[in-house]
Amino acid sequence: LNPIAHIDPLGTLMLFIVGIGWAKPVIINPYNIHGRTKQMFVALAGPLSNIVLAILFSGCIYLLIQEKSLLKMPIIILIIALLNFIVKINIVLAIFNMLPIPPLDGSRVISWLLPDSLSEKYNRLEPYGMFILILLLFTVGFGFIFKIAGVLQKHLYDFMKLSF
Repeated sequence: LNPIAHIDPLGTLMLFIVGIGWAKPVIINPYNIHGRTKQMFVALAGPLSNIVLAILFSGCIYLLIQEKSLLKMPIIILIIALLNFIVKINIVLAIFNMLPIPPLDGSRVISWLLPDSLSEKYNRLEPYGMFILILLLFTVGFGFIFKIAGVLQKHLYDFMKLSF
């Protein structure tokens, strides 16, 4: 539960230099998780927590916007902007983690959906996953993730009847 334990020095530096970084992965012992279905649920835990956080922070924005007198205070506008950024980042992280590229969580879900023989072959891509992500970054870029996140954020705000 200690977020400091997950800080990767190079990943943090890259976040500030190029805008994309990473953290140390959460180590799990797959021998403690019996069955592929349970391993898939472990893989879904990260993206689902990002979605839950996005919804919770959207709720905070909703509560702040309801009190019109607060909206006259510059600090509240700043807080709303920060919360809006947190919502967007959590949606982006959920989408990114669900990419079907090993070692991301989406690859674990794909692996669960595949038959055992194909799953083993698919999981052999894991040592090349970082290279695939870098290749995607420099060819396609990750702008599409931000576009999808923007659409999902708009739908979330529409659902919550947020307009600002």
